[in-house]
Amino acid sequence: MAKAEALSWKDKYLLSLENLEDAQLQAEKRLDLLRKGFVRVSLAADGLDDSLDSVLSELRMSLRKNDDVMSLEPMITRLEKCVVALDDHRKEDHSSAVDMIDSALAAAQEVGLSRRDKSTIKSFRKQLPEMLTGASVNIELWKTFLDVQGPVFSHVKALEDGDKAQKGKGLFKKLFSSSETSDDNEVVTESTVPDVEEPDRSIVQENEIELNSSVDDVSESNALQADSDEEDEEDLFKEELKSRTVQVFCGLVDQIETPDEFDIRKDKLVERLQNNFDWPLLPDLLNEAMELVASTRQVAQQEFEGFLITLHDRLQDIQDFLKVAREGEVQAQLNQSKLDEEVRSGLKDIKASVDEAMDIGILKADITSMVNQIVEVIDSFHLDEKDRRGEVYDRIELLGAKMLAMEAEATELRNNLEAQRLQAMRDPLTELPNRQAYDEQIEKEFSRWKRHQRSLSLAIVDIDFFKKVNDNLGHLRGDKVLKLVSRAVQTNIRNEDFVARYGGEEFVILMPDTDEESAMAAIEKVRAAVENCPFNFAGERVTITASFGVSGFKGSDEVTDCFDRADKALYRAKEQGRNRVERG
Repeated sequence: MAKAEALSWKDKYLLSLENLEDAQLQAEKRLDLLRKGFVRVSLAADGLDDSLDSVLSELRMSLRKNDDVMSLEPMITRLEKCVVALDDHRKEDHSSAVDMIDSALAAAQEVGLSRRDKSTIKSFRKQLPEMLTGASVNIELWKTFLDVQGPVFSHVKALEDGDKAQKGKGLFKKLFSSSETSDDNEVVTESTVPDVEEPDRSIVQENEIELNSSVDDVSESNALQADSDEEDEEDLFKEELKSRTVQVFCGLVDQIETPDEFDIRKDKLVERLQNNFDWPLLPDLLNEAMELVASTRQVAQQEFEGFLITLHDRLQDIQDFLKVAREGEVQAQLNQSKLDEEVRSGLKDIKASVDEAMDIGILKADITSMVNQIVEVIDSFHLDEKDRRGEVYDRIELLGAKMLAMEAEATELRNNLEAQRLQAMRDPLTELPNRQAYDEQIEKEFSRWKRHQRSLSLAIVDIDFFKKVNDNLGHLRGDKVLKLVSRAVQTNIRNEDFVARYGGEEFVILMPDTDEESAMAAIEKVRAAVENCPFNFAGERVTITASFGVSGFKGSDEVTDCFDRADKALYRAKEQGRNRVERG
């Protein structure tokens, strides 16, 4: 009976060891998943800071090598320092942003604005440092924008200085600057004219008055006409400058990657730029764009900092769990050794009692007592093991829940990054892939062509007289033309073909498995579709056309070789009358 019970306890003990090993194996699997999750999610932080990139790279390498978790603690400390340094760098960016934007506002004050507008700018300059406090700023973005705006302020200032100088001369002096030379000629003429009989002075005076009056009328009329032409030319230049500034500003705003909650602010800013832009409003628009960028960067910074903090907490939990598991394993080994010693001691006592016993009754009582002691020791051992396993299982469940939450966060972050990547590769106006997407696609198609030597053709599209559309009908109509043409191209090519807005009014079409002859026929269909675009202005249809250059990949071509042939074919189409397709 005692022997059967001892065997039962032994089986239970072995079963408990198997369960413990399974739990440890499960913990290792979860730890491996967490390592993989950290490696993938840490890639999202690449590019924010070189030092941070270095630490994250070391962490990824250490995790991939399955290094001891205890060795990660110095790296985590360095990671925290990098985050603090990144925050300090952000503050330096604030200072640089204040200086750059303040210099732009100072340049705006030099332009001949009204006293009220200058006062508004001055007040805004005073508030600028406080408004930037706590915000994140993309310095390179604003540096590029201010570099673009610098020549604008200089040119406007030069125009105003020129206007003031011209006004200082007076109307006739400005238009007839050679009057002094004419006076000299009159003196010479008078000195060389021979003496003649002096006419009646009263008649001469009357004629002089009439002549001077006629000359004054003609001169004033010519001067007013010239002044009017000058003003018209200046107005035209200002309108072109204003239109170009709006276009650049809108392009800059479109490049700002904003969270979903800021899309309305971004759309309203673009709408204000396109519909209500005026030079006195420039500081307000700059401020609004700056706040949009700052808010976007702040949200991104907060999300990343929150993720790093969560990651640190999860790693700390893992470290604590492994420490407890290690201590539990040591304690289990001690308990096992103690159990073995006590069982062996009990068996030794039983053997000694058997050897020394003279009476069977006394021997039975001694053996029963010793067996009971062994059973108590085993019960105590299993009770301790049960408590320890319960604590380990609780920690495993808690760690598993935290890992699931972190995996969900990592998945959401990965989805957001993918959505932003796709958004960055799409032209916001035409909703076609942009130049960056084209560069990526052409590399794929070119590699496939080199590998399989299957036909691949390329076409370049350029809208005819697009600048005239912008100048004569306005940029909003120009945008509509771009949308119509892009839609016409996209709906008249195959699903496997690829079209992207290459820049301005240019588009590029990639046609895999299509030879040059077939590509010419397909592009001719696209040309006809563009020509039939339903574009109307002031109740009348306006014909929109485009020119096309087509070329197929051949021989030892590189990407640039085929593109250059198509580009030259496009220019031949322009030279030969436009609205045609030429082969490169």
